[in-house]
Amino acid sequence: MGLRFRKSFKIAPGVKLNFGKKSQSITFGGKGVHYTVNSKGKTTKSIGIPGSGLYYTETSNAGSGSMQDENRSNTGGFNIKNMGCLGWILILVLGLIAMTFAIALYPAFWILAIPATIYFLKSKKYSKFRKRNVAICSIIFITSLLLFMSIPPSSESDSDKNSSTEAKQEQTIANNKADTSQKSATAKKSTSDKKTINAVSLTGDLLQTPVFTADIGTSGMIKQISLTAKENASALSDEQATLIINDIRSAAHQYYTDESCMQKYLWYGYLLDYKYDDADTRSNLGRSLYQSIKNVYCQTDTAESNTTVSALEQIDASFAKMDEEAAALAAQQAQEEARKQAEIQAQQEAQRQAELQAQQEAEAARIAAEQQATAQQTQQPQEASVWLSATGSKYHSVPDCGNMNPNNARQVSLSEAQSMGYEPCKRCH
Repeated sequence: MGLRFRKSFKIAPGVKLNFGKKSQSITFGGKGVHYTVNSKGKTTKSIGIPGSGLYYTETSNAGSGSMQDENRSNTGGFNIKNMGCLGWILILVLGLIAMTFAIALYPAFWILAIPATIYFLKSKKYSKFRKRNVAICSIIFITSLLLFMSIPPSSESDSDKNSSTEAKQEQTIANNKADTSQKSATAKKSTSDKKTINAVSLTGDLLQTPVFTADIGTSGMIKQISLTAKENASALSDEQATLIINDIRSAAHQYYTDESCMQKYLWYGYLLDYKYDDADTRSNLGRSLYQSIKNVYCQTDTAESNTTVSALEQIDASFAKMDEEAAALAAQQAQEEARKQAEIQAQQEAQRQAELQAQQEAEAARIAAEQQATAQQTQQPQEASVWLSATGSKYHSVPDCGNMNPNNARQVSLSEAQSMGYEPCKRCH
């Protein structure tokens, strides 16, 4: 019988696996250009213009060795030419069954391709066709692995479906409750907006949150807080503002505990904003504070929204700027204090130097006066001295004149001796 068999399977874009009666092959390419390699080493190259009927085909065989192998296979043993129609039908059925299993299991062929590749690389039995066999195993490995990776995950079980359905129902109920709450808040807000809102009078310290009369959780309450703060912000002292800022810092973004907590920090924020100029960091802090709270207070926003988080970041930026300003002020005060201390030390040193100079000048004047007195005494003529005896009425120029006892003689000035009535000795004068 002239029965022929050929079947092609597309295993990847541009790649087909062909099964024939005597061999298998793999084809790369598409219309116009393709390249085919079969299991016997035969290669076919084809280039043409689709639709024109013009093609160029080149075929090359593996060599005479394959022909000899084919002749050897036909000389003895099983001869395929001796099979009847029943044999061919049996082969066809078995081939279809094998093909079905191969298609179903092909995504797992990459596991078998790994040991097959290693076998063909190390085995000497098929060394002549080593490159071809390794190439075919590599192609099977890549294509089957791609198919394996493209298999979608198995569908979820009934219990998972039921859980998903229940979760969706719960989410729907929660959304309905949220919509109802939102509508209620909106209706409450619109009712409050229609009322006339006035500031409340203060009876205590500015650091204490006033008792407001507007509806809680409405924009009317925020308006009343703003009006009251605007009327009383001028009475806020810098010391009180510092206490408010420290309270805001210590709260660490915990401004949303309840309505009273939010009213407190809304009050603080508006006080700071109205007290100071827009260029003042304290005003920026107050503005960022009430902007981060008012929408959450009216339930038109959440504490986790991007708007609220951005306002909180502005609060942190204001604190950082305050710290920088405080550090700069402290440095400036330290420089001023150092300058004053330097001036005081300079004045003390100048006074000490002046006192020292005055002492030196006084000492120099004293020394000069003493020297002058000494000089004057030196310049005056020295008065002559005479000697007086223990007895007698004469004064002598020597202590042993005549019978004078020099041990009993005493020396006095001439004028003193004359004033006492003594006369000069005629012997020594």
